[in-house]
Amino acid sequence: MCARQRCVDGLVGSACDDGADCSSDFECHAGFCSDGALGSTCDAATDCASGFCGTILCTDGSLGSDCDDPADCATGTCHPVSDSCVEDDKALGDPCTNGVECASGFCYPDECVDGSLGSACGNGSHCQSTVCVDGFCVDGAIGSPCNGVSDCFIPNCIGGFCAGSVGDSCTTDAACELGHCYLSQCTTGATGVGCANAADCESAICVNTTCSDGSAGSPCLNDAHCLSQSPPLSRRPPEGDAAKSIASQQAVPRARAARRSYSQGEQDSQESESGVGSQPQRRAGAGRSTPPRKRKMRP
Repeated sequence: MCARQRCVDGLVGSACDDGADCSSDFECHAGFCSDGALGSTCDAATDCASGFCGTILCTDGSLGSDCDDPADCATGTCHPVSDSCVEDDKALGDPCTNGVECASGFCYPDECVDGSLGSACGNGSHCQSTVCVDGFCVDGAIGSPCNGVSDCFIPNCIGGFCAGSVGDSCTTDAACELGHCYLSQCTTGATGVGCANAADCESAICVNTTCSDGSAGSPCLNDAHCLSQSPPLSRRPPEGDAAKSIASQQAVPRARAARRSYSQGEQDSQESESGVGSQPQRRAGAGRSTPPRKRKMRP
């Protein structure tokens, strides 16, 4: 057989380009014929009888074995620097070269530590808070010591301490705890506070350099400066089936009232024609007192 421009026998360890370059009992892995035994080449754990494939060779996954990731180890974990299986449950104070060896997950300088605030550190990887300043773990909160904005969770370091409270100096909104920076000073962004744009306001409404809440009566220059007001539920017109039901209920008394009005009109008309119920008309002169006529005396 010819592989890589050389004649080969196809046995374990023989160079290969694919399975055709190996004897029928072997496979080609990582460029060499393999039988899956310990020390044979492999590309994945399934290529090995042990079920563990280190960097390119089958291993038993024991401590000290080659590895690429924790899955290559039967016990412990894979050291990210040495690429070998190591213990991962060492107690505080036990010797170590990397945090993966410690149950706490932190190693400094050569022993397992807990990485708590105030613990000695060389960088953020030695601390639970991920922040190390001047050799000690700190929390990176406002008031925490800092050498630069990277030492603060709010990127604002002033005079050696993390800043960002209302009234602190700032250059961007991100440098403020509440996310509002106006005229180089952190603000609350509350109604009545100064602003340059909507981002400076908690309500996202800035009118004439002042934050507004958009309520009725507040200043505005356009509709966007006013909050949409929906009528309370008690005032909203009914919709759908509810509207049909109410309309049906209201139609009944209206129909009854219409019938009563019609009936009363008919009755009044009939009485008018028959004279029933109408007031009798007074004859001309009726009720007037007529003075007695004087008799003429004959001479």
